[in-house]
Amino acid sequence: PDSPWNIKTKCGTCKNSIPAVSYKFHLELFGHEDVVVQEVENESMEAKKIPKSLTIIPCDYCDEQVTLRAYVDHCKKLHSISDADERCRRKCLRCGAKVHIIAERFHQDIYHPAKPRHTPGKPEPLKIVEHNKSLT
Repeated sequence: PDSPWNIKTKCGTCKNSIPAVSYKFHLELFGHEDVVVQEVENESMEAKKIPKSLTIIPCDYCDEQVTLRAYVDHCKKLHSISDADERCRRKCLRCGAKVHIIAERFHQDIYHPAKPRHTPGKPEPLKIVEHNKSLT
């Protein structure tokens, strides 16, 4: 029958189908983000997903603008960066992807941006408590 649990929403980060009822909690629990949707300018106005790997980043060595996907190949060809063995790649602790050490910073910024916690209202200053002075 008709149930809100039967309506599925696809997560843009992990590509799993999640019941629409718990989709918001899935995003919050796993730190995933809603898919960035960009409209295509044509008759149908369809939504188009842009992969994060196509994000344009500046090269650390020559400041040329390249996509994250092509960054390691660019550095290997133009800047003599090695990719010969497994020591050049590290496993991302957040998503498990193997990322070249020169692209780690960009991977973290694009796939796992740090979100500051929102605190409602004005934060109060910390109170200093001076108990147990004799223990120091």
